[in-house]
Amino acid sequence: LLNIKNTYQDKEVKAIKEEAFIAENIKSVKVPETIEIGKGAFKNCNELTDIQMGKIYGGYLGYIFGGNQASSNAQVVPASLKNVVILDETEIIDKAFTGCSNLEFIDLNDEIETIGDNVFYNCEKLKNLTFPKEITEVHEKTFYNCFGLENIYYDRLTFILGAIFALLLSVYETYVTFR
Repeated sequence: LLNIKNTYQDKEVKAIKEEAFIAENIKSVKVPETIEIGKGAFKNCNELTDIQMGKIYGGYLGYIFGGNQASSNAQVVPASLKNVVILDETEIIDKAFTGCSNLEFIDLNDEIETIGDNVFYNCEKLKNLTFPKEITEVHEKTFYNCFGLENIYYDRLTFILGAIFALLLSVYETYVTFR
């Protein structure tokens, strides 16, 4: 476990520099929400299974693995990565997790209000998702090609843009549960 702290040798840690941990044999990372993660900080960390971080830097998961745009997620996010926890975000922008086909669990903090277009596109192994308590908007094709999705939980959802559940309705094992 690589557990990044807010201070190091009595000095405040503000960021992890670009390409800081290239090809390290790290299995799990915890980064406090106050620390920014530089582009490619975890590039080629091919054994990484879990990451907890404050924000989705660059707007898409692949940024911290060296990707240049969301469409590169499938090429740069390690296939070993199964679990992602986001601690401090208010919006998940378009395509943030696009192509992360091996992700099984994503924990979104309760302050997230908006989930953009195609956010979980091709997250084929994503099984369960709990919408944050403050969610008010879910855009088009959010779960497109999420064939492993079994359960979606949410307390309240006041506005849904587009037909995000169109594909899900064709997958007979998918349920939406109201709490």
